Amino acid sequence: MRVLFLNPPVPRRFAGRTGGRLAPHGPDSGRYPKRLAQATAWALGEGHGAELVDAPAWRVDWQYVIDRVRGEGLEALVCGPAAGSFATAVTFADRMLDREPGLPVLMVGCGSADRAEEALRGSARVRAAAVGEYEGAVGDWLGALGSGAGAADLSGVAGLVWKDPGGRVARNPARPPVGDLDSLPFASEAYKRFLSIEDYSYAHAGRPVVAFDVGRTDGGRPRRRSPGHVAREFGYVAREFPGCRGVVLDDGLLLSDPGWAAELAGELRRGGGGLPFDGSCRGDEEAGPEVLGALAGAGARSLHARFVAGGDRGRMGRFVRDCRGAGLLVHGLFPVDAPAGGDGGEAARAALDLALGLGPDTAEFLPAGGGLAAPCRRAGLRFRLRPSYALRRGVWRARGLLGRGLSWRPRAFRGRPGP
Repeated sequence: MRVLFLNPPVPRRFAGRTGGRLAPHGPDSGRYPKRLAQATAWALGEGHGAELVDAPAWRVDWQYVIDRVRGEGLEALVCGPAAGSFATAVTFADRMLDREPGLPVLMVGCGSADRAEEALRGSARVRAAAVGEYEGAVGDWLGALGSGAGAADLSGVAGLVWKDPGGRVARNPARPPVGDLDSLPFASEAYKRFLSIEDYSYAHAGRPVVAFDVGRTDGGRPRRRSPGHVAREFGYVAREFPGCRGVVLDDGLLLSDPGWAAELAGELRRGGGGLPFDGSCRGDEEAGPEVLGALAGAGARSLHARFVAGGDRGRMGRFVRDCRGAGLLVHGLFPVDAPAGGDGGEAARAALDLALGLGPDTAEFLPAGGGLAAPCRRAGLRFRLRPSYALRRGVWRARGLLGRGLSWRPRAFRGRPGP
């Protein structure tokens, strides 16, 4: 079956901040549609005529997608946002189905059955959404479409929330997570066939990178690919993308198992293609100087670490010192989240004090709502708001830290070859 995997267009008000020009929080991978690309590669391996469109990176709108569906005779659409609102993606799919009412559409990328059900109830035309990991659900859904039953009866597809012909929303049994992540194809295989890495660059640096995950957390328990499998994707990227300047591992799992990280460092030295890379993690990881040094020796340049006020300052301080000793840059992500009825200024001051005490190379503050703007300013943080379709709130970068040991400018950090 000919199926289009779509990262949907962004709302018009964000049209100037899409694709590789975004500067979202965390390692700025330009928001590769990683999970969608992996599902596309999986569908190709199953014999389907799959294609991948990344509308934000390509700067195309819904009319382009409709013309593509009509012009190429595509038979089904799998739609899921690489970042941003699932509900907004459902609204986009509704608009498409106003023009193409007979096109079967499966929404993906929703981690909650409750949220999927709410979105379907509010949708006039979308009839099915996959919850959690969706490679197997996509395969079974395409099988149901090809069996003659069509979208009328999807009761046999595990992991789906769907509407029957009468409009009643039903939940199918949950689909278990993929047991062996090494059995899935590389996301970068779909990048190679359908995307251009020049659309996914570090903000302000113009350095094409490739981003993919080392594992998944669906189901609540972290699962990782084997270190050898990750290293083989590094090697694939080095061979197939000669203009690539590095890899971004931004799923936060790099240091969650220090033994796994040490093994990955060894595999990368033996067969990783020599590409430098940047990773993400929690700021209280107990990796230790040996593991961090091994990763630096295997090509690691920087770590984007999330530091939470109220956490163990001793562990966080030790992490920053160990990174510095290993020659790794640290970009600190500091949530500013005032509890209900709490003092926003106190939350902002706590985040600022933590940043100044830890002294990462750069800092980024993430207020949990627009109401924290004034308290943050009163606490001495002067921010520039960076609205982004990738976030329901803005990204705030500290400007008041200049001359106090931290830089607010991402260009001073991102894309650097190393210390």
